[in-house]
Parts: sequence; structure tokens; C-alpha cells
Amino acid sequence: KSLYLPTLSGSLSTNPNAGGGGDNSYSFGAILNWELDIFGKLRRGNQAARAELLASEDGARAVMSSLVAATAGTWLNLRELDQELAITQANVIIQQDSLGLVRSLMRSGVASGAEEQQAIVQLANTQAQVPLLRHDTLTTENALSLLLGGQPGPIKRHVAAPLPQTPALPKAGSPSELLERRPDVRAAEHQLEAATARIGVAVANRFPVPTIGLDGFFGLVGVDLGDTLGNNGVTRDITSWGPYASLPLVDWGRGSNRVLGARADAGIAALHYRATVLNALREVSDSMNATQYISAEIEQYAISTEAARRNLYLQRMRFKAGVNSYF
Repeated sequence: KSLYLPTLSGSLSTNPNAGGGGDNSYSFGAILNWELDIFGKLRRGNQAARAELLASEDGARAVMSSLVAATAGTWLNLRELDQELAITQANVIIQQDSLGLVRSLMRSGVASGAEEQQAIVQLANTQAQVPLLRHDTLTTENALSLLLGGQPGPIKRHVAAPLPQTPALPKAGSPSELLERRPDVRAAEHQLEAATARIGVAVANRFPVPTIGLDGFFGLVGVDLGDTLGNNGVTRDITSWGPYASLPLVDWGRGSNRVLGARADAGIAALHYRATVLNALREVSDSMNATQYISAEIEQYAISTEAARRNLYLQRMRFKAGVNSYF
């Protein structure tokens, strides 16, 4: 908006004396320049600048949203690794007990050496998962430290309780509401608005649209009539102002080509906006479908987990009774 207002600048100029001995004349004062926005060049430029500012702010919000999503996802991955490690360590203890049970049954002549070797293999495979999970945990902690703006290092766990087995998924809302909250869509919209406004600036600068303004000078003008400045010199106060107009007559098509370039940039911005909206619609649709189907998947996994737990209990009872083999 500052381009709407006049500019005030200082001016100091001297003209040397051809015969030497000082300056022949000098002027000192202030110059006022004010370009009148008759044809909308400054107004359209202001609209473009405002749209670019809003696009930059929405771009920053998009980065923030991505950072928040990446941080939340990495934190959940870390909590999942914690739970997997705890389960694996518990399985190691269970399989160590199972190996001891098999060896006890071998001494009683109930189990065979093949069953012992099978138990050893299963225990070794489970123990091999522990260092892998610890490595993945350290890698995830480093990634989360980076997202939090810190150096690689451990992450404190303030949540001692395990993750919920059947988490309640939040309601996402309608697709139109989700699109309104997406900063990348708003940024693309503002970029299109800025590119459209730049067309108006290019048109205003094209021949034969004149530039009309107001110039003014307020200061002192002196003439040295002697050998040095100030010796027999004459100094006068000067105040002058008046309108000016600049009309380019021939620019060899530069103005027209700038308009074509601005229109091409607007076309690119329109395609980018359309692609952004379509991609946002796809992501929203994928997320809403995933939310719907993952809820059903979680429900079935809960049934499967409970059935596997009961089956494990029954198989252990049959194994201890000598009905089932370790295999």
C-alpha cells in the first residue's frame, strides 16, 4: 500500500565552474514524486502482493500441519515399538519356560529331542528380534528428536499405560469441511489470485497507457559569481511542482509480451490450483475410506486376538496333560 503514497527524497547537485576555483552553481532541497493510480496498476499490484502474502502464510501453515502429522505419527510408531519390544521380551520368558518344560518332559520320556530343538529354534528366533526392535526404537527416537528440533537422543516416555487395543477413531467431518481447513488448497487459491492480478499490472504497463504523476521540488538554488562558493554568490529559495505524464510510444512488443507472459503464469497457477484441489479430494477420500474400513478391521482383529488367546490356553493345557506334542 505504500506505493499509493508520494515519495519524498533529498537532492544535492553541483555544477563545476569551467574556469576552476569552485562550483559555478548548486541546488539543495527535497523532491516530491507521486504517481497517480488512474489506470489501476498500483491497485492490481497491491492485490497481487496481498495474495502472495496470504499464500506464503498458508504455505507456512501447511508446513506446520505436516510437521504436526509427522510428529504424531512418529510418536505412535515409537509407542508401538515399545509395546512390540515388551511383548517380545515377555515371549522370550514364556519360551524359556516352554523349553524348560520340554526338557523336563524329555527326562520323563514324554517329549523327544526334536521337540527340544524346535523349542530352542523358536526361542533363538524370538531373542533375535529384541536387538532389531531396539535398533528400530533408537532410529525412531532420533527421527522424533529431529522433528522436535533437537539433537539425536532418547525420548522420555510420560505415558506408562499401553496403547489402547481398540482405539476410537475421531470423526473427520465432511469432505468440503476438510478441504476448507487444508492450507495447501488455500495457498494455491491465493497464488492463482496473485497471478490473475499480475495480468492487470501488465495491462496497465502496456502501450499506450500513460503514467501520470506529480513532481515537486522544495529547496535552495545558488549561483557562484566569484572564485569560490559563497563569495559574491546568489542563493534563492525554490518551490516548484507540476504534473508529469510518461507515454511510451514504441517498445517493440515488450508490453504485449509481458501481458502474454502474465496470462501464461495465470494459466499455470490455475492448473496448479486444480491439481491441488484434485489431490486434496483424493487424499480426503482415501483417508475417510481408510477410517471406515480400518474400524471394521480392528474389530475383526480383536475377535481374532481373543480367539488366539483362548486357543493358546487350551493348547497349553493339552500339552501339559501330554495330549498334544510341542509341535
